Amino acid sequence: NEFLEKEVVAHKLKKKPEGPFFFERKKIEEEFIKNQQLLNEAQKMAKLGSWEFNLITQELFWSDELYNIYEIAKQKVGKDMLYSEYLKRLPDENKKVLFAHIDEAIKKKKGYTIKHPIKLSNGRIKYVLGSGAPVTNENNQVVRLIGIAQDITNEVLQQEKLETNLLEKETLLREIHHREKNNLQINSSLLNLQSDTIKDKEAKEKYRESLGRVKSMALIHELLYQTKNLSNLRANEYLNELVNFISETYNFQRNIKVTLKIDPRIKRIDMNKAIPCGLIINELVSNSFKYAFPDRTKGKIEISFKLNTGNDHKFSLSVCDDGIGIPSSKVDVNNPTTLGLQLVRCLADQLDGKMEIRTKNGTCISNQFN
Repeated sequence: NEFLEKEVVAHKLKKKPEGPFFFERKKIEEEFIKNQQLLNEAQKMAKLGSWEFNLITQELFWSDELYNIYEIAKQKVGKDMLYSEYLKRLPDENKKVLFAHIDEAIKKKKGYTIKHPIKLSNGRIKYVLGSGAPVTNENNQVVRLIGIAQDITNEVLQQEKLETNLLEKETLLREIHHREKNNLQINSSLLNLQSDTIKDKEAKEKYRESLGRVKSMALIHELLYQTKNLSNLRANEYLNELVNFISETYNFQRNIKVTLKIDPRIKRIDMNKAIPCGLIINELVSNSFKYAFPDRTKGKIEISFKLNTGNDHKFSLSVCDDGIGIPSSKVDVNNPTTLGLQLVRCLADQLDGKMEIRTKNGTCISNQFN
């Protein structure tokens, strides 16, 4: 206050301020100029400019960097022409969006952010990310708008390039899945044709087992080819199609009820888990059809895929039937004697999981994995 009073007195007497107050003012001015230069440099490095629009006087102020972003010559354009020059660079559809944001900012007294392209006088396109906020007076009336605008052209072009590259890779990967599916279907058809020429019942059954394994893998590639997400599958779609195929293959002239229960929390399944899970289901369900009901035309097979709670393993995949059960001599999780159980054990290891076998009231084989 003492400094300001000294200034007023000096102004009235038309004298220059003297003494320590004069040097204090000079120091403040030098510090202000220095800070302004640092701010301008920082804005230039960040390609970010600031602006202020007075709603009362309709005056628009831009920082130096904003002139650089919109490529408007500060010396050639007066303040009265600045707003019109700015609007010339905005596409018509973006003008409508901008005006809507400004109206809402004034009415609701809240800020906004908008990203839009600008077309420069030479025809080049830039992309700008802008933000604005209202400033109110003591009566809570909006009197000014302040904001910033940043040149994000390089980031947008880089993002577009990445998206293009990703699309190309997805197209290539989709084509690979398509060809892999075709190759597996050819193998499946050859196995099927070959099995028609085999008279030995046991050998023919082995061919049919191999056919089921190939089909379960081919189904994965077929669904991945059709889906938008190439890294995982919709669990419900994949497992339903697989179980339907196995049932159609083995449930001929029989009335074995097959039930598939999928935890609704499991939406998608990773491809690295989908293949071993599909092969496990194929192996266990086909084994149930073949061996669980030797003298029966009716029975139940239940496939369950759920999330565990309070368990070391996240997922639980089990196949249970109410058949005659596996002989106790063959129930050895660590050293299974049948090819089917050996394969299931290998697949469980591949999932870094744990296999369990229960033989009470039929057979239930479960696999716990993460």
